[in-house]
Amino acid sequence: MGKDYLIAADLEGIHGIVGEPYKSLYPDVADYAKAIENAVKEINVAVKALFDAGAGRVAVWDNHGQGKNIDFSAIDARAVRVENPPMKRYERLSFAKNFAFAGIILLGYHSKEGSFNGVLAHTYSSAAIQYYKIDGKTMGEAEIDAYIAGELGIPVLFAASDDVCIGQIKDGIPGIRTVVTKIGKGRNAAEFIAEEKVLEEIYEGVQAAVREPNAPVRLQYPCGIEVNYTRPERAEEVLRKVRGYGQDARYGETTHIVCSVLRGAQDLEAFI
Repeated sequence: MGKDYLIAADLEGIHGIVGEPYKSLYPDVADYAKAIENAVKEINVAVKALFDAGAGRVAVWDNHGQGKNIDFSAIDARAVRVENPPMKRYERLSFAKNFAFAGIILLGYHSKEGSFNGVLAHTYSSAAIQYYKIDGKTMGEAEIDAYIAGELGIPVLFAASDDVCIGQIKDGIPGIRTVVTKIGKGRNAAEFIAEEKVLEEIYEGVQAAVREPNAPVRLQYPCGIEVNYTRPERAEEVLRKVRGYGQDARYGETTHIVCSVLRGAQDLEAFI
Protein backbone atom coordinates (compact mmCIF):
# COMPACT_ATOMS: atom_id res chain seq x y z
CA MET A 1 0.00 0.00 0.00
CA GLY A 2 1.28 3.46 -0.90
CA LYS A 3 2.28 6.08 1.66
CA ASP A 4 0.42 9.22 2.75
CA TYR A 5 1.71 12.68 1.79
CA LEU A 6 0.63 16.21 2.62
CA ILE A 7 0.73 19.22 0.30
CA ALA A 8 0.77 22.39 2.42
CA ALA A 9 -0.20 25.36 0.23
CA ASP A 10 0.31 29.05 0.92
CA LEU A 11 0.03 31.72 -1.81
CA GLU A 12 2.76 34.35 -1.71
CA GLY A 13 5.48 32.10 -3.14
CA ILE A 14 3.35 30.85 -6.05
CA HIS A 15 4.75 31.63 -9.51
CA GLY A 16 3.67 34.68 -11.48
CA ILE A 17 2.47 36.99 -8.68
CA VAL A 18 3.91 39.85 -6.59
CA GLY A 19 0.89 41.49 -4.92
CA GLU A 20 0.56 45.21 -4.14
CA PRO A 21 2.38 47.62 -1.79
CA TYR A 22 0.92 47.98 1.73
CA LYS A 23 -1.47 45.05 1.18
CA SER A 24 -1.55 41.37 2.04
CA LEU A 25 -2.56 38.85 -0.60
CA TYR A 26 -6.33 38.79 -0.19
CA PRO A 27 -9.35 39.18 -2.53
CA ASP A 28 -9.08 42.98 -2.72
CA VAL A 29 -5.67 42.64 -4.41
CA ALA A 30 -5.56 42.19 -8.18
CA ASP A 31 -2.97 39.38 -7.97
CA TYR A 32 -5.13 37.29 -5.63
CA ALA A 33 -7.20 35.62 -8.37
CA LYS A 34 -4.03 34.87 -10.34
CA ALA A 35 -2.41 33.44 -7.22
CA ILE A 36 -5.35 31.05 -6.74
CA GLU A 37 -5.27 30.01 -10.39
CA ASN A 38 -1.52 29.37 -10.35
CA ALA A 39 -1.66 27.64 -6.96
CA VAL A 40 -4.16 25.14 -8.38
CA LYS A 41 -1.72 24.39 -11.20
CA GLU A 42 1.17 23.83 -8.79
CA ILE A 43 -0.93 21.70 -6.46
CA ASN A 44 -2.28 19.54 -9.26
CA VAL A 45 1.15 18.85 -10.72
CA ALA A 46 2.41 17.93 -7.24
CA VAL A 47 -0.58 15.62 -6.68
CA LYS A 48 0.11 13.91 -10.00
CA ALA A 49 3.80 13.55 -9.17
CA LEU A 50 2.99 11.94 -5.83
CA PHE A 51 0.49 9.45 -7.22
CA ASP A 52 2.78 8.66 -10.14
CA ALA A 53 5.47 7.92 -7.53
CA GLY A 54 3.17 5.41 -5.82
CA ALA A 55 1.44 7.48 -3.11
CA GLY A 56 -1.52 5.86 -1.39
CA ARG A 57 -3.21 9.07 -0.20
CA VAL A 58 -2.46 12.74 -0.87
CA ALA A 59 -3.93 15.43 1.38
CA VAL A 60 -4.04 19.13 0.48
CA TRP A 61 -4.02 21.82 3.18
CA ASP A 62 -4.84 25.43 2.25
CA ASN A 63 -3.07 27.36 5.03
CA HIS A 64 -3.19 30.88 3.61
CA GLY A 65 -5.08 33.11 6.05
CA GLN A 66 -8.22 31.32 7.17
CA GLY A 67 -7.75 28.50 4.68
CA LYS A 68 -10.69 29.42 2.45
CA ASN A 69 -8.83 30.32 -0.73
CA ILE A 70 -8.25 27.35 -3.03
CA ASP A 71 -11.08 26.21 -5.30
CA PHE A 72 -11.01 22.53 -4.40
CA SER A 73 -13.42 21.69 -7.21
CA ALA A 74 -10.46 22.42 -9.51
CA ILE A 75 -8.06 20.17 -7.58
CA ASP A 76 -7.32 16.63 -8.73
CA ALA A 77 -10.22 14.55 -7.40
CA ARG A 78 -7.85 11.93 -6.00
CA ALA A 79 -6.59 14.42 -3.38
CA VAL A 80 -8.21 14.78 0.05
CA ARG A 81 -8.89 18.22 1.50
CA VAL A 82 -7.78 18.71 5.12
CA GLU A 83 -8.11 21.64 7.50
CA ASN A 84 -7.83 22.35 11.20
CA PRO A 85 -11.23 22.41 12.93
CA PRO A 86 -12.01 25.03 15.60
CA MET A 87 -10.14 24.09 18.76
CA LYS A 88 -9.63 25.47 22.25
CA ARG A 89 -5.85 25.20 21.99
CA TYR A 90 -4.37 25.51 18.51
CA GLU A 91 -2.59 22.54 16.94
CA ARG A 92 -0.87 23.42 13.68
CA LEU A 93 -1.26 19.92 12.19
CA SER A 94 -4.20 18.55 14.16
CA PHE A 95 -5.46 16.61 11.11
CA ALA A 96 -2.20 14.62 10.90
CA LYS A 97 -3.55 12.14 13.45
CA ASN A 98 -5.88 10.83 10.72
CA PHE A 99 -2.96 10.01 8.42
CA ALA A 100 0.49 8.47 8.51
CA PHE A 101 2.30 11.17 6.55
CA ALA A 102 5.62 10.09 5.08
CA GLY A 103 6.43 13.64 4.07
CA ILE A 104 5.21 17.17 3.38
CA ILE A 105 5.39 19.21 0.17
CA LEU A 106 5.47 23.00 0.66
CA LEU A 107 4.02 25.13 -2.14
CA GLY A 108 3.65 28.92 -2.11
CA TYR A 109 5.45 29.55 1.16
CA HIS A 110 7.37 32.83 1.45
CA SER A 111 10.43 34.31 3.14
CA LYS A 112 10.39 35.65 6.68
CA GLU A 113 9.40 39.22 7.59
CA GLY A 114 12.01 41.79 6.62
CA SER A 115 13.83 39.64 4.05
CA PHE A 116 15.69 41.65 1.42
CA ASN A 117 13.99 41.06 -1.98
CA GLY A 118 11.60 38.48 -0.50
CA VAL A 119 8.31 38.66 -2.40
CA LEU A 120 5.47 39.45 0.02
CA ALA A 121 7.77 38.49 2.90
CA HIS A 122 6.17 38.13 6.33
CA THR A 123 5.97 35.73 9.26
CA TYR A 124 2.37 34.60 9.83
CA SER A 125 1.07 38.19 9.92
CA SER A 126 2.69 41.17 8.20
CA ALA A 127 0.45 43.47 10.26
CA ALA A 128 1.16 41.95 13.67
CA ILE A 129 4.63 40.37 13.78
CA GLN A 130 8.15 41.72 13.19
CA TYR A 131 10.04 38.49 13.83
CA TYR A 132 10.09 35.05 15.42
CA LYS A 133 13.43 34.15 16.98
CA ILE A 134 13.80 30.55 18.15
CA ASP A 135 16.92 29.26 19.85
CA GLY A 136 18.59 32.56 18.91
CA LYS A 137 17.76 32.36 15.18
CA THR A 138 15.10 34.27 13.26
CA MET A 139 12.83 31.88 11.37
CA GLY A 140 10.07 31.95 8.79
CA GLU A 141 6.91 29.90 8.51
CA ALA A 142 8.47 27.11 6.46
CA GLU A 143 11.10 26.36 9.10
CA ILE A 144 8.64 26.66 11.98
CA ASP A 145 6.18 24.31 10.27
CA ALA A 146 9.04 21.91 9.55
CA TYR A 147 9.98 21.80 13.24
CA ILE A 148 6.36 21.20 14.28
CA ALA A 149 6.09 18.40 11.72
CA GLY A 150 9.44 17.04 12.86
CA GLU A 151 8.11 16.45 16.36
CA LEU A 152 5.54 14.16 14.72
CA GLY A 153 8.32 12.38 12.84
CA ILE A 154 7.31 13.90 9.50
CA PRO A 155 9.98 15.33 7.17
CA VAL A 156 9.45 18.29 4.85
CA LEU A 157 10.62 16.79 1.56
CA PHE A 158 10.16 19.56 -1.00
CA ALA A 159 9.48 23.28 -1.35
CA ALA A 160 8.76 25.65 -4.25
CA SER A 161 8.92 29.42 -3.78
CA ASP A 162 10.92 32.53 -4.71
CA ASP A 163 14.71 32.34 -4.51
CA VAL A 164 14.93 34.23 -1.20
CA CYS A 165 12.53 31.88 0.56
CA ILE A 166 14.24 28.83 -0.96
CA GLY A 167 17.60 30.03 0.37
CA GLN A 168 16.15 30.27 3.88
CA ILE A 169 14.47 26.88 3.62
CA LYS A 170 17.66 25.15 2.45
CA ASP A 171 19.55 26.68 5.37
CA GLY A 172 17.00 25.30 7.83
CA ILE A 173 16.05 21.93 6.33
CA PRO A 174 19.08 19.86 5.27
CA GLY A 175 18.62 17.70 2.19
CA ILE A 176 15.33 19.22 1.07
CA ARG A 177 14.55 19.31 -2.67
CA THR A 178 13.53 22.73 -3.96
CA VAL A 179 12.31 24.63 -7.03
CA VAL A 180 12.58 28.41 -7.54
CA THR A 181 9.32 29.86 -8.89
CA LYS A 182 10.52 33.48 -9.34
CA ILE A 183 13.50 35.72 -8.56
CA GLY A 184 12.68 38.27 -5.88
CA LYS A 185 13.49 41.88 -6.70
CA GLY A 186 11.64 43.47 -3.78
CA ARG A 187 8.53 42.97 -1.66
CA ASN A 188 6.31 43.55 -4.72
CA ALA A 189 8.71 42.88 -7.57
CA ALA A 190 10.10 39.74 -9.18
CA GLU A 191 11.59 38.30 -12.32
CA PHE A 192 9.15 35.60 -13.34
CA ILE A 193 10.18 32.15 -14.51
CA ALA A 194 8.15 30.55 -17.32
CA GLU A 195 5.17 28.64 -15.96
CA GLU A 196 5.90 25.56 -18.04
CA LYS A 197 9.42 25.36 -16.56
CA VAL A 198 8.18 25.84 -12.99
CA LEU A 199 5.51 23.15 -13.26
CA GLU A 200 7.85 20.69 -14.95
CA GLU A 201 10.47 21.21 -12.26
CA ILE A 202 7.89 20.80 -9.47
CA TYR A 203 6.81 17.47 -10.95
CA GLU A 204 10.38 16.22 -11.25
CA GLY A 205 11.43 17.62 -7.86
CA VAL A 206 8.52 16.05 -5.97
CA GLN A 207 9.21 12.66 -7.51
CA ALA A 208 12.91 12.92 -6.64
CA ALA A 209 12.05 13.93 -3.08
CA VAL A 210 9.83 10.87 -2.63
CA ARG A 211 12.51 8.56 -4.01
CA GLU A 212 15.23 9.95 -1.74
CA PRO A 213 13.54 11.45 1.34
CA ASN A 214 15.44 13.59 3.83
CA ALA A 215 15.06 13.31 7.59
CA PRO A 216 12.69 15.27 9.86
CA VAL A 217 14.16 18.35 11.54
CA ARG A 218 13.72 18.80 15.28
CA LEU A 219 14.37 21.55 17.77
CA GLN A 220 16.37 20.68 20.86
CA TYR A 221 14.02 21.40 23.76
CA PRO A 222 14.07 23.29 26.03
CA CYS A 223 14.95 26.30 23.91
CA GLY A 224 14.17 29.98 23.93
CA ILE A 225 11.66 31.89 21.82
CA GLU A 226 11.38 35.64 21.27
CA VAL A 227 8.55 37.18 19.24
CA ASN A 228 8.46 40.88 18.37
CA TYR A 229 4.92 42.17 17.85
CA THR A 230 3.99 45.35 16.01
CA ARG A 231 1.54 46.39 18.74
CA PRO A 232 2.12 46.11 22.52
CA GLU A 233 -1.53 45.19 22.98
CA ARG A 234 -0.99 42.03 20.94
CA ALA A 235 2.16 41.22 22.88
CA GLU A 236 0.22 41.53 26.14
CA GLU A 237 -2.50 39.17 24.85
CA VAL A 238 0.06 36.54 23.88
CA LEU A 239 1.95 36.94 27.16
CA ARG A 240 -1.23 36.25 29.13
CA LYS A 241 -2.18 33.32 26.89
CA VAL A 242 1.10 31.44 27.11
CA ARG A 243 1.39 32.07 30.83
CA GLY A 244 -2.05 30.49 31.11
CA TYR A 245 -0.57 27.39 29.48
CA GLY A 246 2.10 27.25 32.17
CA GLN A 247 4.94 28.79 30.16
CA ASP A 248 7.56 30.92 31.87
CA ALA A 249 6.92 33.97 29.67
CA ARG A 250 8.08 37.56 30.14
CA TYR A 251 8.59 40.79 28.26
CA GLY A 252 11.83 41.35 26.40
CA GLU A 253 13.64 44.60 25.77
CA THR A 254 10.34 46.42 25.02
CA THR A 255 6.64 45.82 25.58
CA HIS A 256 6.46 44.65 21.96
CA ILE A 257 8.59 41.57 22.68
CA VAL A 258 7.52 38.36 24.43
CA CYS A 259 10.12 35.81 25.49
CA SER A 260 9.61 32.30 26.80
CA VAL A 261 11.21 28.88 27.14
CA LEU A 262 9.74 26.19 24.88
CA ARG A 263 9.38 22.74 26.41
CA GLY A 264 8.01 21.16 23.26
CA ALA A 265 6.15 21.75 20.00
CA GLN A 266 2.89 22.48 21.84
CA ASP A 267 4.54 25.50 23.50
CA LEU A 268 5.71 26.69 20.06
CA GLU A 269 2.22 26.31 18.58
CA ALA A 270 0.85 28.53 21.35
CA PHE A 271 2.65 31.47 19.72
CA ILE A 272 1.13 30.94 16.25
